[in-house]
Amino acid sequence: MPVGEAMTNTSEVSEGQPRASGEDRQRSLANASLAVTRAEGLRDALQIVTEHARVLIGAHQAVASLTHKGDWAQTISHISLSEKYAAWREYGTEPDGSGIYAEVCARNQTMRFTQAELESHPAWRSFGSHASQHPPMRGWLAAPLIARDGSNIGLIQLSDKEAGEFTEEDEAILVQFAQMAAAAVENIRLREALAEREALLALVSNRLPACVSYIDSEERYRFVNGTYREWFGIEPSQIIGRQMRELLGDAVYETRRAPVLTALRGESVRFVAPTRIADGRIIESEIVYIPDVDASGRVRGFVGMIRDITEQMAAEEALRRSEASLRRFIDTANEGILRLGPDDRVTYSNDYHARLLGYEPGETLGMHVLDFVFPEDREQAAARRAMRREGRSERYESRLRCKDGGEVWVLNSTVVVEGSGGYDGTYSMITDITDLKRAERAIRESEARYRELSEQLEERVRDRTAELEAANREMEGFTYSVSHDLRAPLRAVISTSQILMEDYGEVLPADACDLLQRQTTAAKRLGTLIDELLRLSRVSREPVRRERIDITSMAEEIVAELGSSTPLACQVVVAPSLQAFGDSRLIRLVMLNLIDNAVKFSPEGGTVRVGSEDSAIFVADEGIGFDMQYEPKLWQPFERLVSDSQFPGTGIGLANVRRIVDRHGGRVWADSSPGQGATFSFVL
Repeated sequence: MPVGEAMTNTSEVSEGQPRASGEDRQRSLANASLAVTRAEGLRDALQIVTEHARVLIGAHQAVASLTHKGDWAQTISHISLSEKYAAWREYGTEPDGSGIYAEVCARNQTMRFTQAELESHPAWRSFGSHASQHPPMRGWLAAPLIARDGSNIGLIQLSDKEAGEFTEEDEAILVQFAQMAAAAVENIRLREALAEREALLALVSNRLPACVSYIDSEERYRFVNGTYREWFGIEPSQIIGRQMRELLGDAVYETRRAPVLTALRGESVRFVAPTRIADGRIIESEIVYIPDVDASGRVRGFVGMIRDITEQMAAEEALRRSEASLRRFIDTANEGILRLGPDDRVTYSNDYHARLLGYEPGETLGMHVLDFVFPEDREQAAARRAMRREGRSERYESRLRCKDGGEVWVLNSTVVVEGSGGYDGTYSMITDITDLKRAERAIRESEARYRELSEQLEERVRDRTAELEAANREMEGFTYSVSHDLRAPLRAVISTSQILMEDYGEVLPADACDLLQRQTTAAKRLGTLIDELLRLSRVSREPVRRERIDITSMAEEIVAELGSSTPLACQVVVAPSLQAFGDSRLIRLVMLNLIDNAVKFSPEGGTVRVGSEDSAIFVADEGIGFDMQYEPKLWQPFERLVSDSQFPGTGIGLANVRRIVDRHGGRVWADSSPGQGATFSFVL
């Protein structure tokens, strides 16, 4: 289980909470996917993916790993462990791509194994020699993280499910979560790439032979490029945060006041004004203010540029280089950028927008916006067109028609452009959300399938309940027959044998008396077996009432009862504060059988312990023990591993224990070695 160059664990997510229903798991899946999309970086995303995946499926261990172009030497990973494996939280190992996890990435396929299947897998054996150095697995489920282009970027792997084995439903949920997580990871990488490009753009702006600044709506400088230092001999850091009037002085500011107000109303301004620079020269400069308008039409500020037009040609060339750089930036952006004219025809479309719809760059120029709309969506598109012509910018989701007739879902942010003649078209930024829509559709389909399966299950439960009721009625009839039809002949046999012994014992031969005694003993034993069988039958039929049980008090009462008639030959030690949740009547029968067996098989002076370990109640003795290969026979009616003459018994007690624990949805098991005593444990 490689965890890469870094592996940490933070606070548990919903630790110890009950497993969710199918519908709740789908809701949790959506919430977890939303949390991943909000991650600030790759490591933050990995932490969220790992912890939510573990809790969503219900496992004790989860690992998420991201590879760099399939290079395992550059893998980054995160692990989430429940409190059960607190001792392993500092565990870490370098991945080499040779483990079973690498097959998931190489095949881009989900893999699910029980522990036995895992240990028999060829790829696991190469790692199994390190079993003592990593957390235990106990079953394994892994899903690949697949990029939009179909390549693998990592995987999510889970092990040691909290209850039972990993199921097909677990696998389906993890696949959905992995799809969403992969999309989120790609988006984070895209955002980081965009941030790098923005830094590059800032670097380019610092090389421009013009002063570039960004001024907010309160007329404070928020950005200035390095040219300010060259022109005015002042560091950019000394400008940021200062107001224009403070920096320019009252006289110069008054000459700029009108253009500033125009820009803050959302109109671009271009004017020429004299500017004094650091060496004392006054140059003629071209000043441009470009408003920054958000999607709601609010002006957030404006970009200012001061250009020395005394070297017009040099400045124009620099501007062309700047525009080319900006165009390259736009064309390589992972967002579609579209400019529509007043007639709703495309006047500009970046490469991403064209390719998103299946066109070659430049092929969409001149096309009408309705060419990208499905016929059934045109009425809605016409309503949006009317809104734009009213000057209302908007942000909405829509589907677009591709060149080949296919569809893509996009988030469209439009800004209305006002010209001298009024409405002059729009700028639109288009984000591809097709994968998100497919995920939403998959969730809806899963929910519908879950409802269908639930209805089918309810019908099957009703049918099964009817069958069980009929079987119970038959069992009750059988029980009545056993109770009345078999007991009468047994009583007759016992009483007849006793009368013969009492009335004719003195005249009967010794062999005859011995045979009568054996007959009486066998009949009484048969009566005891009938009683035990009836008790076993009642255990299977009685309803289970659940309540909190004080196991400590119950065990102490049972020990007192067992020692009331004959002092116990061994010591019984009961741990304090033992608790369980179940039917106290049935659980008392479990404790009675386990303690009675432990006392019966313990040597004189030995010790019987009643306690708890890992949420399981156990009863341990120091008796003769048994070979574990015969352990399955212990739980079968009438199966005994010792002779009646040495240790009397009916062979029904442990069968009752198994049936009661099963009815509580729990598990019971034994652990022993010949001559080393035995420990019987159960969880409810």
